[in-house]
Amino acid sequence: LFVLGLYDVLERLTKALPDILFESCSGGGGRFDAGMLYYMPQTWASDNTDAVCRLAIQSGTSMVFPPITMGAHVSVTPNHQMGRTTSMQTRAICAMAGDFGYELDITRMSDAEKQQVRDHIALYKKIRPTLQLGRFYRLLTPFAGDRNETAWEFVSEDDKQVVLMYFKTLATPATPIRTLNLQALDQEAEYELTTYLPAQRTSMDFGGEARSNLVGQCFYGDELMYSGLSVEKIDTDFAGFLWVFDRK
Repeated sequence: LFVLGLYDVLERLTKALPDILFESCSGGGGRFDAGMLYYMPQTWASDNTDAVCRLAIQSGTSMVFPPITMGAHVSVTPNHQMGRTTSMQTRAICAMAGDFGYELDITRMSDAEKQQVRDHIALYKKIRPTLQLGRFYRLLTPFAGDRNETAWEFVSEDDKQVVLMYFKTLATPATPIRTLNLQALDQEAEYELTTYLPAQRTSMDFGGEARSNLVGQCFYGDELMYSGLSVEKIDTDFAGFLWVFDRK
């Protein structure tokens, strides 16, 4: 009866205020359901905003709900719950896989951090339709194996853009080079790598320079699906990478 009463209140509220986007809170997952999404089309997936924890939270949520429904923000580091220090880039890439936003005190940010925020927002605006409205593929899940890797792929509705994200929680010595095999591409089409964000080594490393920068190079769809894309050597914990391909 409580839930039915809540739906009745929300029905009247959203009809009276149709131009307001309401966000629900999952309440530990207990209020993240299709009924609530009818009235509040996005839900705050968890009060845990640590990027590493969010890999599992968002991967698990995506089993039922699309990324566009998940509130996901860049928060302060060291994280207020976990005490973990992760780079601005890793936090941003993870949050981009949901409803991207920020929740931190910008008056405490350095000029370099503020510039990085500007750059990430500008990038997100270019790839937002793909991330929020495209097809979503879980290439690697943090629930499998040693729970150390996560990879997500987004393909735009018109198949013209592909966004690839890869995360490695802890660096490991003498590890094989990771190859990511993409999905759902046109085998005969060419895809140009237009954006590449390599992992930052620390939260204060704003260079993010790639060892082997392939931006501008083209790959055929069958190459990306069957031979795959190699991730450069990782020598930092909490690494986050992002690639954007545009179909030619």
